[in-house]
Amino acid sequence: MIETQSAAQATETLIHQYSRLVFQVIYGLVGDWHESQDLTQDTFLVAFKAIEAARQASSANFHAKAWLLQIAANNARMSLRRRRLVRFVPFSALRTEEQDERDGELVGERPAPVQPAGYGMDGTGQDPAAHHGPASGDTEAVPGVVSRRRAAFAPHRASAWSE
Repeated sequence: MIETQSAAQATETLIHQYSRLVFQVIYGLVGDWHESQDLTQDTFLVAFKAIEAARQASSANFHAKAWLLQIAANNARMSLRRRRLVRFVPFSALRTEEQDERDGELVGERPAPVQPAGYGMDGTGQDPAAHHGPASGDTEAVPGVVSRRRAAFAPHRASAWSE
């Protein structure tokens, strides 16, 4: 009967006869209810697009049920392959226990990220900023280099810097 129907009618017949079976096969392979529903729809969409070519290629040997289940299995396998390559994580799954504990806090109350311990330290274990800070009353950041902008803050030394 499917062999004589138009593509739309044949697909509709396949949906009525095999939609539960197709869903069960896909769900057995994928294991996710919602993804199985999507893949079942994709299976029947592929079937609708390819039924004419499949009927012409196999003529009297066309077995709609086997053909449809092969499409369903291939869709499920491709979905599993994609899942291994790219994993989609819903935003709801990104919450951790630590975040759940902090739900009552305001965003501004969370500590700002800091550099890891030892970042920028030399081998002696001392903070490098301690080596480059101003010594006694000098305002030189780098020894031997005096900034002319600081002359406004230390006018009594301006004559020494102009030499």
